[in-house]
Amino acid sequence: MVAAFSVTLEVFISYNIDFCKLSVIIHIRINKGIHQMTLDQLITRNNYFANEGEAFPTDKSQLSGSQIDSLLEDIEAHLSPENLHCDGEISYKQAMRKKAQLMAAQSELYELKSR
Repeated sequence: MVAAFSVTLEVFISYNIDFCKLSVIIHIRINKGIHQMTLDQLITRNNYFANEGEAFPTDKSQLSGSQIDSLLEDIEAHLSPENLHCDGEISYKQAMRKKAQLMAAQSELYELKSR
C-alpha cells in the first residue's frame, strides 16, 4: 500500500507581559491520508481491516459479485466530497488525482462485474 504523507509544522510564539512568560507552541500535524486509490490498493486496504476469513482475493479476477459490490460501495464512500478532499486537508489537484484513480478502479470493477 502506498500512502502519501504530508507534515505541517506550525510554530506559535506569544509573549504575555502580565505574566512575563514566553510561550512557544509547536504543533506538528502528520497527515497520513491515502491518496493513492488504485483497485489493488483498495483491496490491500480492505484486507488489512478485514476479519479472518473475510479477506478479498489478491487476484482481481477471483472477486465474487458480493465482494465487487462491497468494493463499489467503498469507492462511493471515498468519492463523497468530504472524503475525496480529506476534509480540506489536501489540495484540489490531489483530490482530482484521487478521484481519477477511484473512477478508474470503479470502471475496472464494473468491467469485472459484467463478466
